[in-house]
Formats: sequence, structure tokens, C-alpha cells
Amino acid sequence: MTEKLSDERLAELRDIAGAAMPGKWVGVTDDSRCEERVMRVADLSMTVAWAGEIEDEWSAFNADHIAAFDPPTVLALLDELAEYRAREAETAARRRIEQGGEQ
Repeated sequence: MTEKLSDERLAELRDIAGAAMPGKWVGVTDDSRCEERVMRVADLSMTVAWAGEIEDEWSAFNADHIAAFDPPTVLALLDELAEYRAREAETAARRRIEQGGEQ
């Protein structure tokens, strides 16, 4: 298992995602650019990231990964994680109270 993300790291990730080009990103191969893989905002022709020439199978997979973790997706994941952590904290506090401990 990987290390738990700190609140500071989560805030940093939120800032990064919030500063990036908004919208759903898609990975596309741009034949006019020598088979380079780029990320574009869906329904726009604006390029938001460039993954380089597709030299091997990993290049396309990496580009698809970048596109899949576009800003709206990252922000939604961070929101869900924050909600989960808040529920877990509430549950832990209730258990302490039920067990006669402090809040």
C-alpha cells in the first residue's frame, strides 16, 4: 500500500488541478504532428498537454492516463476523498463517545 496523502499534499493537488485548463480532456493522435500524442479539451481543438511521439505502447498508455486524470476528474476524486475522511472522523468520534472516551 502506498503512503497516505497528507492534507497538505491533497491541497497541493487541488491547486494544481484547479489551475489547469478546465474541461474533460481526451488523448488524441495528431497525424499532422508526426504521430504525437496530445491531450485536448473535449469538443475544443485546444491542446492542453503534449505527451510526445508515440515510440512504444507505453507512450499511448501514458497519454491516455494523463487525459483520464483531467482536472474535473481529479477535483471530483479529491471531493469524494474529503467526504470519506470527514465521515471516518465522525465515526471515530462517535465510537470514542460510545466507549466513554473523550470527544
